[in-house]
Amino acid sequence: MGHCVWFLRYKGVSLISLLDDLIFARATGRGAIQMAQLMIRIMRQFGWLVHPTKCVGTSEALQSFIALGTTVNLASQTYSVTADKISCILSEAEALLTGPSRVCVRVVARFKGLVSSTWLATGAASRIRTREMDIVTNSRPAPKRQMQGAM
Repeated sequence: MGHCVWFLRYKGVSLISLLDDLIFARATGRGAIQMAQLMIRIMRQFGWLVHPTKCVGTSEALQSFIALGTTVNLASQTYSVTADKISCILSEAEALLTGPSRVCVRVVARFKGLVSSTWLATGAASRIRTREMDIVTNSRPAPKRQMQGAM
């Protein structure tokens, strides 16, 4: 996806990219629709399968939409975390706080991912809040390898 994003930016598209999700805006509704159609055409040329139901704002320009679990409001130029995302984070945090004192690294990594996914709305705060979780998930011992050819 990196090459596709680079090419889109080369073509003048200002966008935010996370894995295979793209967020962009234009000054006018007509410009937004034209840009969306250009992006879809270029992505298909790069070999990406673009599912029409996953594309928001390609047939009509939107001032507000949900992307990556974040409400993007172009009129007020704000990003906010959706109520569903907040509820999910709080539920997972409660489970961690009231659950067993030892948990699997994957549970910590999943919770870290939930918090980190709010980065559009929370900025650096999501990175600061998850820094210690990175230390925990990166500190687990490497898996033991069986010795091959031992006699």
